[in-house]
Amino acid sequence: MVWPGAGASTAVAVPGVRLAPGDVLVRVELSTVCPIDVRMAQGGESAAPPLVLGHEAVGVIEAFGEGGARSSAGKKLSLGQRVVWAREVPCRHCAQCRRGDPGACVAAVRYGHERMRRGFELSGVFASHIHLRAGTAIVPVPRDAPAAVLAPANCTGALAIAALEATAETGPIAGAILVVDGADLLALTALAMAKDAGATVIARSTDAEARVRALNWGADAAAVPGAHPDSPLSLEWAIRGLARRSADHRVLALDEHGHALPRHLELAAGYLADSWHRHPFGAVVAEPLPLAQVDRAVALAATPDAPLRVAVTP
Repeated sequence: MVWPGAGASTAVAVPGVRLAPGDVLVRVELSTVCPIDVRMAQGGESAAPPLVLGHEAVGVIEAFGEGGARSSAGKKLSLGQRVVWAREVPCRHCAQCRRGDPGACVAAVRYGHERMRRGFELSGVFASHIHLRAGTAIVPVPRDAPAAVLAPANCTGALAIAALEATAETGPIAGAILVVDGADLLALTALAMAKDAGATVIARSTDAEARVRALNWGADAAAVPGAHPDSPLSLEWAIRGLARRSADHRVLALDEHGHALPRHLELAAGYLADSWHRHPFGAVVAEPLPLAQVDRAVALAATPDAPLRVAVTP
């Protein structure tokens, strides 16, 4: 489904796909609508239409370019393997890539953001298939984990892992008091990961429903930003109640526009495949809409009372 930049998306057939050495063709099993997709459709994010939107998905390998391809861990991939993949692939040639910082690549291919062009039509996940370029970090995932749980792995999952890794550089996660702002899927994923790593977590939001949602996901306390220190809704009150004494705390810095490395995706995919029965990841994803209704899916995701993720299936 090709998004023209304004108006309705259009179904476009791609009769043939030319795979370069190292490329992979993946049949999309399920995709989910990220808030970034919504903002792109609303004009709040830079875009170069016409393009195929969407970057969060899980799928099955259907074809390889010459020489096949390997996973991010270096193992040979096979036809029929269920996988998730990074939401962008670095160019490997710019100054940032050459100095070992692919996350800052200035010429990265970003799935769901690339202008549709001959030879690379299938560049987003709101399609039956996606064309993964050589160098894309690809991670195999188990068959028994729900698709709705795995689809956001390359976005909220990997970025939550990256945030926790950065926080761990300032001190151990286990035993720490961590403050997580908000209760969107990124924040809830980080909350669940932090709890499983042994942290005490305080959810902070001005939205009462968001605070309740975070508590239902296992937050130890909830607070309102800017509340007076003597208020039961304040962060200070929550810390005193949890620590029973003055205690240090760290704010988990979450950035949906951040860059995740292959290891972050590997860890996120492994975590989600293992923990979906402990936390309600799948429950916050709506029943999928058919691919032909992708515009409706994006519009639904933009509504104030939308589920945390709207799903699309070919």
